[in-house]
Amino acid sequence: MSERLVDEILNHVELHSLSPSRVSFIAHSLGNIIVRSALTSPRLLSVFKDRFYTYLSLSGPHLGTMYTESGLVNMAMWVMQKWKKTGSLIQLAMKDHSDIRETFIYKLSEKPGKIAMKTACNHQT
Repeated sequence: MSERLVDEILNHVELHSLSPSRVSFIAHSLGNIIVRSALTSPRLLSVFKDRFYTYLSLSGPHLGTMYTESGLVNMAMWVMQKWKKTGSLIQLAMKDHSDIRETFIYKLSEKPGKIAMKTACNHQT
């Protein structure tokens, strides 16, 4: 899904001949994982690395859902996994590999493309 987001961003910028001076992301829930993964994409970094400004994460499962203590989340994840076997739910539950160090979420946490976003304190007003 993150590669589709990268494609959409790059296509939109090219289609409308845009050259944004700042690029920001606001994401919620699973969207946070998609954006985080997209931000490590070499294709996106090559175009926007110096223009990334803000990343606002709202209620994101950045650590997956493997260790959640919420009965409601656990029940919802169980129902969703039984109802619809999607790769993203399996990845969030960190069940996409038998070795936790090989799961998508774990590997995402180790990606070298972490972005140092500018903070509001760093720009001129």
